[in-house]
Amino acid sequence: MSLNFVSTTVLSSTDGVSHNTETRLEGSEAASTQSEGFKPLYEQLRKNAQEEQDKYDEVTKAMRGAQALDEEDVAHLQGIEDERAERLRQQALKEKEEVESYRLAKLDYQEASRSKQQEEEEELNNLIRQESEKKINEGK
Repeated sequence: MSLNFVSTTVLSSTDGVSHNTETRLEGSEAASTQSEGFKPLYEQLRKNAQEEQDKYDEVTKAMRGAQALDEEDVAHLQGIEDERAERLRQQALKEKEEVESYRLAKLDYQEASRSKQQEEEEELNNLIRQESEKKINEGK
């Protein structure tokens, strides 16, 4: 049993209030409304869902384009990572050497300062001793 709920007529109004005029659709207009209305609801819903899925797939197609890395890519990335690690190691070694160099220079400076201070103290002591000896010699 097939039910045909699609009307092949259109109601229109002459006075804008009542729909008292009925116009019959002719030929291709009536056939198109009947053929589209004849599809089961399930098929119509499935068609709509498929159209939405196609639109979604088209939008997300670029995101799914990612490929897995092959051995050559992995080796290249590992090489870059190794270079970066070596550069960091060299930088840390250079920094350590500079710190050690600074520490040694500071010790040398402190030692030189102490030596100079000791020389100045000795010179001062010698001058004081000489002055004392002069006074002692003058007093004799």
